[in-house]
Amino acid sequence: MALALLTPPIAEPLTLSEAKSYLRVSHNDDDGLIAELIIAARQMMETRLAMGLIDQSWQQVFCVGESGRARLLRTPVRAISAGVEITEAGQSNIDVSGVKILEPKRGLIETGFKQGTQLRLTFTVGFGDASAVPADMKQALRLLLAHFYENPVADKSTIGLPSEFGSILEGYRERQL
Repeated sequence: MALALLTPPIAEPLTLSEAKSYLRVSHNDDDGLIAELIIAARQMMETRLAMGLIDQSWQQVFCVGESGRARLLRTPVRAISAGVEITEAGQSNIDVSGVKILEPKRGLIETGFKQGTQLRLTFTVGFGDASAVPADMKQALRLLLAHFYENPVADKSTIGLPSEFGSILEGYRERQL
């Protein structure tokens, strides 16, 4: 299964002003750094949860499973915008109006195609804009942002994470099962 980000989010869940307020930073010297850390924190959360916080477009290639169902690897799925059937003879566009999103939080869809059919779908995931991101997800983002700001290392994946961060995310991991 191939998965690719086509269109990243057009905004971040936290503004620079919100982040600086949470971090209690009143000067402008670290604005560039804080802006980068907001992006890094969002990307880490999205990767760990296989979800998008702010609307973004993805494309995935997969084989249809039993009963014409499949699972998209990024959630919550908001819309399916385009599709292609891939065969030995080539590729052809498909009408995606028949593709049903059964469980947006788990990425479960019903394609209307038989098992084994290879498809490439373009879809939108996310909660909407920044105002639609759940409060607990924003709090997890703030915790991670503060942790990154207070522990400056080049490779953010090598540092431990705050336990509260993991506790908040655990509830969302349960939904992914």
